[in-house]
Amino acid sequence: MRIARWSCCLALLLLPLAACAQTDAEEIAATLDALLAAAQAGDAEALGELITDPCVVRTDPFDEVLGRAEFLEQTAAHPTPTDFTLGEFEPWIGQGAAYALVPMTLGPETPPVIQQVRLATLFVEVEDAWKVAAMVMLVTINEQDPNAAPLREMQPNMMTSLQRFGQQLQGLTANGNMVGFTKLCHENALLGAANEETGAIELATAAQIEEALEAGEGFASGLSPSANPEMVMEMGFGGVFTATTMDFLGPDGATASQRLVGLVSYILPFSEDDAGEWLIVAALRVPPAE
Repeated sequence: MRIARWSCCLALLLLPLAACAQTDAEEIAATLDALLAAAQAGDAEALGELITDPCVVRTDPFDEVLGRAEFLEQTAAHPTPTDFTLGEFEPWIGQGAAYALVPMTLGPETPPVIQQVRLATLFVEVEDAWKVAAMVMLVTINEQDPNAAPLREMQPNMMTSLQRFGQQLQGLTANGNMVGFTKLCHENALLGAANEETGAIELATAAQIEEALEAGEGFASGLSPSANPEMVMEMGFGGVFTATTMDFLGPDGATASQRLVGLVSYILPFSEDDAGEWLIVAALRVPPAE
């Protein structure tokens, strides 16, 4: 009887702890809230604790694609406006990584040419903490606004270029051509996949992968469409988010279904004689949640 009473007391003591435990979705939302607060305060040190190493960010379709160091430096010099706010979102969560399309409001000074803003964000779990690994702003243009005319003029070339880019990418990935794949990546692009032994998502820049390939290291990268791809694709001006289930060929010849998540950005031309181009900003291979 005494043991039973102690067991009941222990259970009652643990109830508040269970109630306080956050779900992965809640932890991811908290990470993004903290990241925005750090960015608005210009606190590079706090921000650095909330992002992975490496990390890639493009929070303006007319700005540069930033690596980790550049992002921290820019945030310290130019904090995010305090009237920017985040809306509610529901992340997709896999084994060690997650993604979400996060609504963002730019405040009362939002230009009328902007209809909607979303942050396509990739998260990676690092030592039991969710961190932001990649982020690209997707902007929906208000086609009725007079200031949208120059942007509309750019779209036909952008869409033609995107179609060509997609065909090229499909051919390279189907053949497992990692060298060609890295050539389609931005210099700050982030690539990641699960470690075969630990299951943790390991990250590297495209430049690091390219160096490894030149040194003779091999990467199993052949893939084929899954029977149930569950494809998601969201577009904004100069940015695309995709997620689809693919069958990956492992080094032992076996295939495994994983979620291929990607962020692609259009790099604007610097002059009339220079053609813009689509480049991969981030690509993660994520096993399904256990």
